[in-house]
Amino acid sequence: MLFLLAANTASAQYCDVSYGLGTSDGDYCDRFVLEGIDNTSGAGAVYNDYTAFSTLLNPGLTYEFTIYNTPEWTEYYAVWVDWNQNETFEDDENLIGLGIDNYVDIIAGGNATISFTVPVTALPGTTRLRLVCAYFPDVPMIACPDYDGGDLDYYYGEVEDYSIVIPASGPYDLAAVDLPGLVSGCGLGLQDITLEIVNVGTDPAGGFSLSYQVTDPVLGVLPAVTEDYTGADLASFESLSYTFATPADLSNSGDYTIDGWITWDLDGLDANNNTNESFTSIPSISSFPYTENFEGGSGGWTSGGVNSSWELGYPSASIIDGPPPGTPSSENSWATGLYDFYNLSEDSWVLSPCFDFSSLVVPYVKFDIWWEVYEFWDGARLEYSLDAGTTWQPIGDIGTGDNWYASGGCYSFGFDPFTGIYYPAWEGSGGGWKTAEHDLSFLAGEPQVQLRMHFKSYVFSGFQDGIAFDNFFVGDPYNNDIGVTALVDPSSGPSLGSTETVTVQLENFGLFDQSGFDVAYQLDGGTVVTETFAGTLPAGETAEFTFSTTEDLSADGDYTFVAWTELGTDEDLSNDTLTQVVSNLEPITGTDAYYIYSNVYGGPEPWFTTSSSESMDAVFGVDEWTLGFFETIDVDAVFSTATCFVWLEGGDAMANELETFLNSNYVAIQNWVASGGHLFLNSAPNEGDGMDYY
Repeated sequence: MLFLLAANTASAQYCDVSYGLGTSDGDYCDRFVLEGIDNTSGAGAVYNDYTAFSTLLNPGLTYEFTIYNTPEWTEYYAVWVDWNQNETFEDDENLIGLGIDNYVDIIAGGNATISFTVPVTALPGTTRLRLVCAYFPDVPMIACPDYDGGDLDYYYGEVEDYSIVIPASGPYDLAAVDLPGLVSGCGLGLQDITLEIVNVGTDPAGGFSLSYQVTDPVLGVLPAVTEDYTGADLASFESLSYTFATPADLSNSGDYTIDGWITWDLDGLDANNNTNESFTSIPSISSFPYTENFEGGSGGWTSGGVNSSWELGYPSASIIDGPPPGTPSSENSWATGLYDFYNLSEDSWVLSPCFDFSSLVVPYVKFDIWWEVYEFWDGARLEYSLDAGTTWQPIGDIGTGDNWYASGGCYSFGFDPFTGIYYPAWEGSGGGWKTAEHDLSFLAGEPQVQLRMHFKSYVFSGFQDGIAFDNFFVGDPYNNDIGVTALVDPSSGPSLGSTETVTVQLENFGLFDQSGFDVAYQLDGGTVVTETFAGTLPAGETAEFTFSTTEDLSADGDYTFVAWTELGTDEDLSNDTLTQVVSNLEPITGTDAYYIYSNVYGGPEPWFTTSSSESMDAVFGVDEWTLGFFETIDVDAVFSTATCFVWLEGGDAMANELETFLNSNYVAIQNWVASGGHLFLNSAPNEGDGMDYY
């Protein structure tokens, strides 16, 4: 129902608003819909008085509104209703959320639908709804933006005001307000059910009954529980929190809905007699070590968020392609787009089951991860929650664990207001699958822990593969656990000989010191060489072990080494073995030369100059060298024995592309240089957070 109001209804003394540039660059709400209000306005003024548009909202009922965003930009929106009619938009009158969560961001051309419940204490009469639109403002958003050139000003956007009509109550009207305490949790069991009601009528209320009914994820709709209220009559606008004598059994894992309602013969408005809550009883894992390779499905992990691109399956994107090398037969990994790029303005996650860490003493987490995102602007981080996902905290900082976050900060996760330093994440290019590991001993003994991989992207970034992870481990270190972590010698080169020494790095992952164990290796599937480590390898330490046996690698070609430890009491065999290829490289014999950069400009050099091409002409001669692009060259052909010189250029807006190329092809480049190739690197970055490559 649409109400057209008289002019005096729009004359209330609400705060004025101002912006720096307003809607001049296409920052506006294109359309707003709420019940009888449906206003397609386009780009209007900074302040738009649409109070001639109104709709009726009943206290205690739930409604939803939809905001349709401009096709030009991502915008942030907040909406308030002055329920108490004091001409001030207060924090708890925001329809979207509280504090820093009081807004919704909508991508260009997108829309968002938000549901809300009218407070039963909303005063009757005509009041004001305010919609604020702003381009990437500081949060929480404010209802009265006032541009004065300060740090918190809103430069782009607009404000729209509408009218809301709250009908007056009758003599007999009870409203069901809430079912408090019903929130998602880990391993829920028997739980008391409380129904909050308010007498919104003008006369006292008594002689009514209260009910609740559970929809169980396994058993379906259960019989209702009904109890008569026998207490004193409720005065007008008096509230009651009634706890049922019969608790609910929430022991099955899954999604629940509980409906609560009032039955009263005198009630004049049945529409506000009901309320409900939906929540999840999350499976709780208490047996450790926990390992999940996702080959049997999601394993209780779930994805969600805004513009989520997360999928479970076989990664086959342009760069993130294939399973982790430790599990080459794997068919399932979590990835932001298995075959394509992640989304713009993405704020998404993959959420673990619950973990009960009560029995753990020094827990840690370990998993395989590959990141290939727009440097600085986008990224991912691992977070934990102790309250079933209500709040989240990041785990660790740059370098606090193995392969833990990249060296720069991430814009999408914000910055420390005291230091101005952006919070860390896996951003930029990881250059392939890595095994990340981090201590979780600060969570030891916690009965309810959840983890999530949280990914965020900015509005203009994208065209990258994103994040993939697999082989998730949580638990205490084993008492007995050792393995080979590196082949120290031999390494690839052009002049390997007939008596090459074999040296491996050993690591004690466990809690107990180890000594007198065997170490073995096999070359190209031949005879197994086994020798004994005679010393002591302390817990948490590494050591090098050199075999007395040498190997003949004098012939050109590739050699596959498989090395492992043999400890009879080893409790985790998954990290015992290392496989590595060593190449006796042929020397460089050719004279080919390449100048290579990104085709991000469509062909021109960085900075749109020609000076580098002129330098190549001067050294090698006109038409005597080859121009190539990171995105299209044949790496094996370029870094071959026929090539003597390669210039890799990453200036201007090509620095990220150079870094990605180096990280993705560093083995081929290193081997070519070791064979005698001449490599020239040049970069004057005009993007990212500095070069970081292997």
